[in-house]
Amino acid sequence: MIQRIQTIFLLIATILSCLLFFFPLEELFNANSGTYEFGVLGVSQAGNLLYSTWPLLVLVILCTVLSVGAIFCYTDRILQSRLCVLDILLWIGFVVMLIVYVFINDSKFEVSATSYKVTLLFPLFNIILLYMANKKILRDEQLVRSADRLR
Repeated sequence: MIQRIQTIFLLIATILSCLLFFFPLEELFNANSGTYEFGVLGVSQAGNLLYSTWPLLVLVILCTVLSVGAIFCYTDRILQSRLCVLDILLWIGFVVMLIVYVFINDSKFEVSATSYKVTLLFPLFNIILLYMANKKILRDEQLVRSADRLR
């Protein structure tokens, strides 16, 4: 299982997904009320959650579970490939929702400055990693099918 390169890609994508729970995606600065942190859990100020972004949270949890599920479905490559494709589609949906929330936060909190964090790129890294894993999974499936034809 771990000796396959696609498992490494899926494992890295899972780790990046888990890191989204612990680090903010951006910091919002307001001249009057201070600094806000925006993450997948919601917008908080000084540790107090102001409002929750539960759709983002649900998507990250679902994407993480799908990545872990794809790791453990290594015996069924077709299912593993389908889980990767579904995970990619969910991450694309996450990116779209994230863009919407960024614009909502800018207008809602009257932001004077924004500091984007490197964690904002993790969903894009996950999409790339899942695409590479899916490519390797399909290559393995093609190799197994060609070996079956030779028997």
